[in-house]
Parts: sequence; structure tokens; C-alpha cells
Amino acid sequence: MSNKMSLKELHRQRMQQYIELINQLPIDAAKKKQLNVDFINYIFVLHNLARKHMWLNDLTNVMVIILSAVVPIMINVGVDSDDDGTVDTGFIRVATILSVMLAVLNAFRQAYKYRDRWQNHLETAEQLILEGQSYFSLSGTYSVFATHELAFKKFIETVNLLRSKQISKYINQILSVNDKEIVESINTEITTRTTAINAAKDKVELRKLINDEVNVYAKSHIEISYFEIEHDRMLITLFTSTADFVPPEKFVFKHKRLSGIVYKIEMSVAEAEIQSDIMVSSGVKNKDMPNRGFGSAGCILKRADDTQVFVTCYHVVKHTDQDWDLFSPDGHDEVIDTDGNVVGKIIDAEKSAELDSALVELDPDVNFDDLLPGQVTVKEPVFIDEDNLDEFRDVYILSRVRNFRQIQGKLAQVNKNITLNYGTKLNPDRKNLDNVMIVHFVSTEPFSLGGDSGSLVFAEDGTAIGMVVGGDKMRASFVIPFTTINDHYNFKFE
Repeated sequence: MSNKMSLKELHRQRMQQYIELINQLPIDAAKKKQLNVDFINYIFVLHNLARKHMWLNDLTNVMVIILSAVVPIMINVGVDSDDDGTVDTGFIRVATILSVMLAVLNAFRQAYKYRDRWQNHLETAEQLILEGQSYFSLSGTYSVFATHELAFKKFIETVNLLRSKQISKYINQILSVNDKEIVESINTEITTRTTAINAAKDKVELRKLINDEVNVYAKSHIEISYFEIEHDRMLITLFTSTADFVPPEKFVFKHKRLSGIVYKIEMSVAEAEIQSDIMVSSGVKNKDMPNRGFGSAGCILKRADDTQVFVTCYHVVKHTDQDWDLFSPDGHDEVIDTDGNVVGKIIDAEKSAELDSALVELDPDVNFDDLLPGQVTVKEPVFIDEDNLDEFRDVYILSRVRNFRQIQGKLAQVNKNITLNYGTKLNPDRKNLDNVMIVHFVSTEPFSLGGDSGSLVFAEDGTAIGMVVGGDKMRASFVIPFTTINDHYNFKFE
């Protein structure tokens, strides 16, 4: 067993020795009882209060230090978590709450002065102990008395004087802050913290204005496939379909709130193409388009009327005679797999501002496992925007052109507008697609390859995120949100 004793135990041991000493003093029982009440018990009270306020002082100090460090970080993370200037409002809300807590905590520290209280209680307790030592030994001011009985009155008067001074100091110095001053202190702290948060929100609003202007510019130039913005570097990168496009060196904004802000422009040639090239793995395409490559069937679902369908991109199964804008059956509706087997018929399809999708009703004889090897259980899609983007960063596809290997990507941006080339390099056919997600690769290979158009993009738990519609063969793959698809077709999820 350890021989070490805590300060609290040492104090209790010392006070017990004083109690024993009092019991041995040659004074009557009433005076001994008074010494225990006015002297010993009061010292115990003072030491307990001192420990309590020291604990409160240390606790509030730690909390203030942590909150002071965390709040600015949360504000910065909420604003700067993405290069496109999106804001995680969850971080901002939590930062606001923590800022108010910090303001209130600082106000309480100033009002209740825990450290001053600790010092006041401990100082008075030690003064009483020193006075008691002089009385017990009849030394110092008590040396003029022959017995403890004669010195008792003097000692009690001194004890009462020390207690009065302690109470007076406590009232006049420590409790000097009134309610009005506490409220003013809290309001000052809250104003300071709120100003910082509002500045962060203003920063976000400015970035959104910047994104909007660049988006309008990109949509007005068919050569621009998509763009990315690095706000911290004040840099706009335009990914174009041709090296002949000549953008301005700098982007000067028109909105009056953006007056004086100038971003540098860089250009990178990266054609955004649909991804339906011929691959050796199984896939799907229109039966009457023998020279077209295969795309991928995304996932098997049921419609509200229990029709069994699979979802893919319209450009994967479209016949040249069929209209982009409005699909209607025309005798070229059958879809085959890579073995040439008819797997179903197109029953609905559309290429609109936000969709490039088709539903293929499955033939009753189709083996689902053969059509979609390794498919996961698909869960109902979740709407993803800047508020919850961080919850769905890690996304996956089963890439049929890579033997159905699960490929991981990073969901980098949402609600982006792009321009896809539905033709060839020699005969381009560029079409706009709005409200698209951009997924970046996380390894040495692209997230999607030619032939992956139509593939389901899903979260680790199987939540449907979107459907691959194209890519730039480099860092970016383009994904139609599955909520957009589901809103249009009304699927049933288990």
C-alpha cells in the first residue's frame, strides 16, 4: 500500500490533531465546544469551499480554452471544406451555439471569480490555523497569558475578527459584479462571436455569387465542359473540349457586391464525354445499333405498378431514330446484353436539362444475377446538397469494364452544370446537363471508364447516390443524382 497521502488527507489529519489538542486543553467543556464550532468547523468549511472553487476555476478554464480553439476551426471547416465555396451549415450552427456557450461561460467566470474565491477562502483558513497554533502554544500575542483559559477570550475575538474580514472582503471585492454587468458582459461576448460567424457567412454568400457568375459564363460557351473554382487561390479552372478556346486571363465579376474581386483563369483540355465504349465485359445496348458500344445497367428496381425494370442512361440504349427529348416506342426498343440476348424493352426514356435516363422492362426469362453481377441491395436515395455532402463523400461503383470490381471515389461537388459531348471528336454533339454531381478519383485510376455509363453510384451501405453519365477520362466523373431519377420515375424501395 502506498505511503503517499493526498493534500486533502494531510489536511484532515492535521485538523484531527487539533481536535485532539483542544480536548486536552485545561479549559471547561463549553469553551472546547465553542472552539470546535467557531474554529475547527469553520476551517473545514473554508477548505471545502476553496477546493470547490478551485475545481470550478480549473473546469471553466479548460472549457474556455477548448471552446476558444474549436469555434474558429468549426467556422473555417464549415466555410472552406470545399474548393467550390460550399458551406456546411451544420458546422456553422454548432459554432454559433458553442460561441454563445463560450460567451456565457466567460461571463460567469468574470462574475463569480472562482480563483479569487479560492484564494479568499484558503487565505482565511491558513490565517486561522496560524492563529490557533499561537493560541495552543501560548506564543506570539498570547505569550502574555499564563493559561489557555485566560487567553481564550482574546483568541475567540481574533477568530471572529478574521471571519468578519473574510466575509467583508468576499462581499466588497468578489461579489461586486451586479446582474447588469453580467448581462453586458455576455452581450459583448456574444456580439464578438456573432460578428466572426456573420463574417464567415458573408464569405459564403460571396462565393455563391462568384459560382453563379462563372456558371453563367460557362453555359454561354459550348466549348467549356465544366469548371472548378479554388476560392482560396482565387483561381478558376475551365475544362474545355478544345485547345482553340481562348478565355480571358482574369475573370472580372459584374455583381456590385463582387466589385474589386478578380479571379485568375486557367484552362485545361478535358473533353467531357459519355462513356459507352465497347468493352469485353457484359453490358447493355440497343439491339438495332450493332456498331455502338455497350454501357452498363445500373440497378434493378420496381416501379409503383410493380413493373420490373433496370435503370441506365438513355444514350446507352437509344436508337438513332428515337427522339432525344421525348421517347416513344418505334420498333427499335429491344435491349440486348453482350451475348446478344434480348434482356428487355425500353418503356420510358428522356434526355432533359437534368436527366439522361432510360427504363428497360426486364424480360421474364432474364436472370438478374447474370445481368448485374455482384449488385448490392439498393437503398432509397437521399437528397444531397452542401449541408450533408460530407456524410456521403465516399462513393462506389461496380465497374463492369473492370470485372465488376468495386471502385471508390470522392463525391467532390454537387449541383454543377456541365456540357457533355454525345458525338465524336470529329462530329461533336454537345448537350448541357444541369444539377450534376462530380466525383473525383481517389487512386491511380479514374472512378469511371468508357462503358460505365449507367452504373449505379452508391454509398457503402447501399444508399443510391446517382448514376454515371460521363467523365473526362481524367480526374472527374459526372453523376446524375438518383433523387432526380427517382422523382421522375417513382420507384419502390424495400
